[in-house]
Amino acid sequence: MKSTLVSEQERVRKLENVEKLKSDELMDVAHHLRQVFDDRPDEFLTIAKQLGIARRKAYYYVEIDRAFTELKVDSRRLNRIGWTKLRLISPHINVRNCERLLKLAEENSTYGLARLVNNDGVDPGAKVHAVLLHLTPEQYDVFRDVLEAHGAKATGGGLSEKEQALTKALRKLRKR
Repeated sequence: MKSTLVSEQERVRKLENVEKLKSDELMDVAHHLRQVFDDRPDEFLTIAKQLGIARRKAYYYVEIDRAFTELKVDSRRLNRIGWTKLRLISPHINVRNCERLLKLAEENSTYGLARLVNNDGVDPGAKVHAVLLHLTPEQYDVFRDVLEAHGAKATGGGLSEKEQALTKALRKLRKR
């Protein structure tokens, strides 16, 4: 009975700590989530939910903390950059390229940074146009078939490399 009381008191203390962590301090929250992930993995998603952080984002926070803890970067700088950009550079960052990647994150949009990190060879400052299409299932099947025939790859529930494939298909059509 005593261990049940102790574990309940510990659970209440942990919940109080979660309330304290509901802040804008990205790296504090990331560090706390990583500690929970490492020490009490069965409670990880519950704690993340209590913090109002979705599952995928919680795992990104753990990845970010792992990448940046040893690098001793000022947490205010990391907070300004934001978790979305930190997530993009965290798999690549090390002592040698830390400053360069942080500068890229500070100077580029999330989209531009993603292009740079993935080495797309696209100027991250170039104007980008987003196109939204409302397709029926039949139209989408045709769209998907054309893109796959021109190099798009099926990934999960969507397509990757669709921009290049669409451009290739349209250039062929324009030459007729």
